[in-house]
Amino acid sequence: MENKELANVVVQLADKLGMAVSEVTKIFIDAQQKLAIVDIVLMLFVTITMISVSLFTLKYLYKKKKEEEHSYKISVTNEDILMPTLLVLIVTMLICAMISLALTNALYRLVAPEYMGIKDMVSTFIP
Repeated sequence: MENKELANVVVQLADKLGMAVSEVTKIFIDAQQKLAIVDIVLMLFVTITMISVSLFTLKYLYKKKKEEEHSYKISVTNEDILMPTLLVLIVTMLICAMISLALTNALYRLVAPEYMGIKDMVSTFIP
């Protein structure tokens, strides 16, 4: 969608709703900060989850490896520890990505309902 088409739709929408274009623009501008906060929170969620899962996995595998071998010389590059940790991290990253993608739209609707309402109306006018 081109900016010119979007501008025309916003003007037509504002006329139909009896709002000034400046009010619609103000809603869009006010929503940007809230949407940015939602994005930052979701990124922090993914980052904190990944770090905590990786630390928990490493700790668990080190403890399990020590119990099996009764040895205190375990390196980080040991394949018995490195591969399961990487697998758990990849699966966790995929799960976190799916959760954050699923929550993004819902959180946007909670923090900026006017913005999402106008955005949905615009998307119905322009396929």
